[in-house]
Amino acid sequence: MIVTPIVDRVEDTYKGQVVVVRLNAQQDGRDAFQKGQLRGHPALLLFASDGRELWRHEGVVEFDELEAQIQAIMGGS
Repeated sequence: MIVTPIVDRVEDTYKGQVVVVRLNAQQDGRDAFQKGQLRGHPALLLFASDGRELWRHEGVVEFDELEAQIQAIMGGS
């Protein structure tokens, strides 16, 4: 399973509520992967607006699991 359609769906579903940032670990995201001590691809992270990391998952994740994490962080809204 490819994660791009899942992230696209999150972006569409939560437009205006969440900011999606995409980084390629082999290109523009190399520093972020090293600083975040990420070991696998893909890596999905959810942050609070103040920059605190709230959730991390390395590897492919189903939309429903990712959405559940987003909903929990947003307080079920």
